[in-house]
Amino acid sequence: MQVSNSVSYSRKGNTHQTCSKILKALGTPLSRQINTWLEEGDYLNVVNSKIDPRQYGDDHALFARDYLACSILRKYSSFPLGIDCKSVALNKFLESEAACRQTNITKVRPYENQAITSYGISPEQYISYARQKIKSLLGKFDWNKASERFAFTGGASTRLKRRSGAPFYKFQGKPETTRNNALLSICAIWSTPLWAEQMRSQYGDDPVNWVTVVEGSRVTTVAKTALTDRCIAIEPEMNMFIQTGIGAVIRDKLRSVGIDLNDQTRNQKLACIGSGTGSLATIDLASASDSIALELVRLLLPYDWFDALCRCRSEVGILPCGLKHPFEKISSMGNGYTFELESLIFWALSKAVIDLTGCSDRRLGVYGDDLIIHNSIAEDLIGLLDYCGFKTNIEKTFIDGPFRESCGKHYFYGKDVTPLYCKEPLDTLNRKFWIANSIRLWASARVSPGRYQHLYSFIVKTIPSKQRYLIPGNYGSECGLWASWDEACPKYSTWKQAFVIRLLVPRRKKFIPNGLPAVLHWFNTKVKDLRVDSLEAGGPSRFQIEVGETRYVPSRKYLSWWDPVPNGVTTL
Repeated sequence: MQVSNSVSYSRKGNTHQTCSKILKALGTPLSRQINTWLEEGDYLNVVNSKIDPRQYGDDHALFARDYLACSILRKYSSFPLGIDCKSVALNKFLESEAACRQTNITKVRPYENQAITSYGISPEQYISYARQKIKSLLGKFDWNKASERFAFTGGASTRLKRRSGAPFYKFQGKPETTRNNALLSICAIWSTPLWAEQMRSQYGDDPVNWVTVVEGSRVTTVAKTALTDRCIAIEPEMNMFIQTGIGAVIRDKLRSVGIDLNDQTRNQKLACIGSGTGSLATIDLASASDSIALELVRLLLPYDWFDALCRCRSEVGILPCGLKHPFEKISSMGNGYTFELESLIFWALSKAVIDLTGCSDRRLGVYGDDLIIHNSIAEDLIGLLDYCGFKTNIEKTFIDGPFRESCGKHYFYGKDVTPLYCKEPLDTLNRKFWIANSIRLWASARVSPGRYQHLYSFIVKTIPSKQRYLIPGNYGSECGLWASWDEACPKYSTWKQAFVIRLLVPRRKKFIPNGLPAVLHWFNTKVKDLRVDSLEAGGPSRFQIEVGETRYVPSRKYLSWWDPVPNGVTTL
């Protein structure tokens, strides 16, 4: 069924005018065509615009302009396209489940007779090698090590909405868990004395009463592009608490073999090299998080690790319509170990292809489903991934040609051509700061940045003159207008012995809860103005804690003359 988007779109709004001005400033035939579609209300053509990098020769300047024209509104979700983005996402989710079900039924087993690859190596040999690599890397599973990394995140749970997702709230009340994770949850609470004391005082001495058992996670969607949403599963908080600990252990293990999931720069550098030399291919997978079939994980991971993953996973997901859906995948996006698990699997499969084919170029980049490998063995890796149930995203996979993209960076013949994506309306002050800074940063990397001066000036003029905060320091793209030190000319405060600037800062609503919070040292939120009225155990205390929704407010900031300017920002 197709329905109108819930958010109305006006051609007279600031978003339309600004994006139209950007398209005109780019000055290419394609950008003018896209602007015509925008003016005529043909939004479907606007978001579906595509270009072929191989048709641009070595003209990276022209490609960068056309690439920005195609990309800037691709993820804008307020166009009235008549597409039910939630239904599209749910259909993809169910298609991935059907694919995982097929994988689970056929069971990827070494004894199956499959065609050999171009190097004469069967998929079974690759999988057997990958299994050994994973076993050697992970070692024996240790709950003690995992428990040291248990933690609440700041997101929503089945019990709490995102605006109340701070760890402070999750330590209050009776947390939710699935039945298979209930014993682990009770043990986690029991092993934390302050938390256990609080639960005992509120719900009695029987630990069984400390948790609420629920059936599983809640499947929902979040915005992704103008054409589709993204499906995620909101987990019970105790499942997420334990999943996060296991994920952290896997993350540490991967770092020991050069896969740092805390840093995207390796993948970005390899993508740059690949676009310049053509030696490396970038591979992106479609719905990778929803394609990790349960039986594939059973096959690849040691039993003790597989058992630990199963104990804290949600076996059932509650669909938006209320139906209960037994998961065929081991986990989905929203699970605390999905990202680390998929990275582990893709690392092992990639290493198997590199080692067994004897490829001399051993460079490898893995960050979730963003993979980089030598182009001579890229097709073998894609075939192996397909055998394991993972489908390649053809539009974002580049084996030859001058273009590569990985981890949010895009390169054409080694030149950075990363576009900007307007995902939200440009009506608020912080969003106007963002678009102005993004255009300035994008223009600074071009051959003739001065040609975009009038565009930048147009955007700045939409901001009231008293609110045009010039910030020479790198304080975020939504805090003010990035500027050089000479442009900003900050005033010097003799009292503070520092320069004073004005900027917009995100500030969270403040609450002052009563009572002794559980496990204060585990808080992820910033605790301020701590005052303890009584030092007796369990005595009254007051804490001013920053929690709740974020809003932007003007503020003053003191800085030294050597505070850094955002990288790449120059005078237009």
